[in-house]
Amino acid sequence: ASGGFVGVLRMLPLLQSGLDLRTYMSVLQEANPEHAQCGSAPSPLLRLDLDVCAQDATDRFVLTPRGVALLETSDPDVLADHLLTTMYGPDHLLKALEERPMHLHEVAEFLSRLIPGDEVRNRRLLRWLHDLGVIELGDGQVYALSERGKRWAALITWTPETKEAA
Repeated sequence: ASGGFVGVLRMLPLLQSGLDLRTYMSVLQEANPEHAQCGSAPSPLLRLDLDVCAQDATDRFVLTPRGVALLETSDPDVLADHLLTTMYGPDHLLKALEERPMHLHEVAEFLSRLIPGDEVRNRRLLRWLHDLGVIELGDGQVYALSERGKRWAALITWTPETKEAA
C-alpha cells in the first residue's frame, strides 16, 4: 500500500512548486488508489486533516509551513498539535488509551459512541493514528499508546469536548 503516512511523505516534494487541481487529483489517486475520489472535489486529508497543503491565490496546491516542516523532517510529531486541536476524536482516544489499553472491539465501541454513524471515519482515524506511530496494536488485538502516543497524550492539557447530538 502506497497510501497512509508514507504516501503523504511521497507527495510533499511534488507540492513544493505547486500543483494545479487536475495534477493534484492525479497525484492523490496514484498515492492512494483505494481511496480515489469520484468527481472533482479534492480529498480534504492533506488540506484539512493534516494541514500540509493549501490552495494559493492562483488555485495551485502548495505546501503550508507545516507541510514544509514535515518535508524537512519526515517526523509525525509535526502533525501533533494540529491533529489534536482541530480534528474531532484523536484527543478523546489518546486520553482513553492513556488510562488503559483497550481491545479492538472496545476501541470500535468507544469511537462509535464518540462519532456515531460514521464507521468509515472512525476506521480511518484508527488507521492514521496507527500509521503515524501514535498507537500500537499488540497481542490479542489490544490497542495501547506507543512512546509517541504517550508524548502526544501529555500534550492534551484540556478535557476533550463531546459534540452534542444534532
